[in-house]
Amino acid sequence: LKLSELILAIRENPSQVWTVQALVRRAGLSVSQLARRMHQLVGCSPQNFVIRARIDRACRVMETSNLSLEQIADSLGYTDVYFFHRQFKRVVGVPPAAWRKARR
Repeated sequence: LKLSELILAIRENPSQVWTVQALVRRAGLSVSQLARRMHQLVGCSPQNFVIRARIDRACRVMETSNLSLEQIADSLGYTDVYFFHRQFKRVVGVPPAAWRKARR
């Protein structure tokens, strides 16, 4: 139950700073247990799940607002917009500006 609550919390609040220590404390598991259980449930590591949650939220924000990519990155906890661009492209396959343009 704690792990499903953690997954929901990450999805609801992807901009929060989700350190490994915070994740294991909240889940009540060791680092290795958390990694194993998250992989079983969502198919990736806890860190990659947080990244995917942030990128999913970025996609939804781009579809529903005219915020700049810098504003979106900042709202999701990215201090470096170029790092946001790299993570977005790694997850989605295209840069965020191209993704947004294709959706319009």
